[in-house]
Amino acid sequence: MNVVPGQSGRLVIKANQSLSWQGNVGFILSILISSLAISLAFVAAGAWLLMPFILLEVAILSAIFYHVKNRLSVIEVISIDRDRVKVEKGRDQAEQCWEFNRKLARVLIERADEAFDAYTLTLSGEQGMLLLGTALTRADRDSLVNSLAQCGLRVYEPGNAAILLA
Repeated sequence: MNVVPGQSGRLVIKANQSLSWQGNVGFILSILISSLAISLAFVAAGAWLLMPFILLEVAILSAIFYHVKNRLSVIEVISIDRDRVKVEKGRDQAEQCWEFNRKLARVLIERADEAFDAYTLTLSGEQGMLLLGTALTRADRDSLVNSLAQCGLRVYEPGNAAILLA
């Protein structure tokens, strides 16, 4: 994160991925091998119909792991300069891009009803509203709010008339 207080900055936001895709594949293979080893005893006893269900189980587990990996691999890049705020989202490259006038851009904080739920951050401006940091934890969102405020963006909480950070 490169931030020049009150002027500009470039923030790269990505979710914490505790296990790489290779680690996920290794875990799935270990489940497959152990399930097949256990099922061989059942097959030897004549319960061969168990095999398709084991393969179905591993296929569903693989699909779930792949879906989670894809959701967590989205990277957000927020570039703030003198006149604009640019947000790019994508996996390997920028797939979506939004630009906001810096003077009109505001960060809105919407608190959750429950104390343990993370709040949402929304960048608001002439282009509309855009959710930021959807895969971040509460502590990471706090850090993001502070970094955006250091870059000079105004941070509001609806229902609170005062500017929280500016």
